[in-house]
Amino acid sequence: MNDARMFQKTPKIYPVFFSFVLISLLGAISCTKSLVMPTNPVMPGTIQVLAQVPENRVSAPGIPRILGVGWYPQIEVDDQNRVHIAYVDADPGDVLYAVSAPGTLKFGAPEKVEEKGAAGSFLTLALLKEELPVMSYYHQDKMELRLAYRHTDLARMKELGLKVDLSPWKNKPPSIQFPGMEDDKGPGEGMGDKWFGEAVAYGDQIGIASDLYVDHEGRAHLVYFRKGKVAEYAVRPAGETVFGVRSRGRYARGTMDAKAYASHSMTSDIWVDRKGTVWVSYGSWEMTQTRLRLATKTRDADTFTNKDISPLHRTAEGWHSQIFPLGKDKLEVFSLATDIDELLWGEVNRISPQPMTDRKVLIKRPGPFVAKRAADGTLWVLTRGEGMVSIGDEPGLWLVKIPAKGETERWNLEPGTAIDYWFDLEVFQDNTPIAVWFSHGIKGLKIYSPTQKVSVKPGMAVPTPVKKLPLPQKAVDKAPQPKNK
Repeated sequence: MNDARMFQKTPKIYPVFFSFVLISLLGAISCTKSLVMPTNPVMPGTIQVLAQVPENRVSAPGIPRILGVGWYPQIEVDDQNRVHIAYVDADPGDVLYAVSAPGTLKFGAPEKVEEKGAAGSFLTLALLKEELPVMSYYHQDKMELRLAYRHTDLARMKELGLKVDLSPWKNKPPSIQFPGMEDDKGPGEGMGDKWFGEAVAYGDQIGIASDLYVDHEGRAHLVYFRKGKVAEYAVRPAGETVFGVRSRGRYARGTMDAKAYASHSMTSDIWVDRKGTVWVSYGSWEMTQTRLRLATKTRDADTFTNKDISPLHRTAEGWHSQIFPLGKDKLEVFSLATDIDELLWGEVNRISPQPMTDRKVLIKRPGPFVAKRAADGTLWVLTRGEGMVSIGDEPGLWLVKIPAKGETERWNLEPGTAIDYWFDLEVFQDNTPIAVWFSHGIKGLKIYSPTQKVSVKPGMAVPTPVKKLPLPQKAVDKAPQPKNK
């Protein structure tokens, strides 16, 4: 008999076997559910377009495609409950800024911050005295890390008790004029009508993983990376004029970490306490591993102290991080751990920082993120969630609510697999969130808030085509570059 079935054994079927299979299936279903955070539906009308590319736009010279409007968006809410927003219109390379009416998303006409050349990479926004906008960014044509503020705010800065220079710009030719030397055209050159700009530092792609903090004295503190293994820090010197013509270009500069390297796709976070002590969280990218580090410097110190604060067994953490003050002597630290696909939270003692060994997992399968703690204690997190389709976890831009008590909630604001960090998050004084992001689908800027309608004035993007100019012999991409490709 040549039948293969004669060699097959007929298994005996026992009730215990069925019980084991049933328990396993139930366990698998339960495990899958626990791995996926429940997602709430996004209510109609809560996601709105803030800025989009005009229909008649053409790409910039040397660029084969339309880049879009809304790169590197930054938002802040001030003490008057106004929303300040800054972003980059990438095709012309302009930095734009707008502010809303108190407690609303009704934005006034946008202002051009810098409009000459390609500007805006690594854009950051801070509020002076929780009221006045100050920003930093990389100007690609000039190869400068720049600081910008409104000269129309100088009188208000004076009222707030800051040491500012109210004198107008006067061009004074240098005593020695070298061949080919151009006249200094002043802090308004290439800027919008209301804005002054100045160089902080020079170098190719300087400003990688940069961040800006303006302290209670009005001193601007900047942390940034050069193209290469150097992390640097610049600050307006203590006791000097903080804004105005006389302060232009005056910074104390130094190395923060001579062995740290950063990528275009990384972010850092800087905070300065009332005593003038500087704290910076950042990722130190060393060949095959990334270490989460904390740098600190007291007001009068000349150098930083750098310390690894991720446990010694961790080898891929800190690509993105944030720090918040926690009480008088602690920091709460948020960090993306890419080796285990988790967003982690921990505490560091500011008196004696040590590696964090006891930490909480906030979100699984996150991507680049930004966190914001509301006045009621609720933690809001916006992240490019990686998800996992096989277990029903849809990737996208996730808004996650982690209350002090109760269950964590999530909304998927825009499904998709984008991996950039071009988004930001804030909360109104009533603790409701505001999320803003660059949407790759429309190459425009979108905004979400569960209770607010959006209105904008014309000018949120350049309304006319970018002029086509003759290409140079070697075409150079002069638009701000994405940090993730």
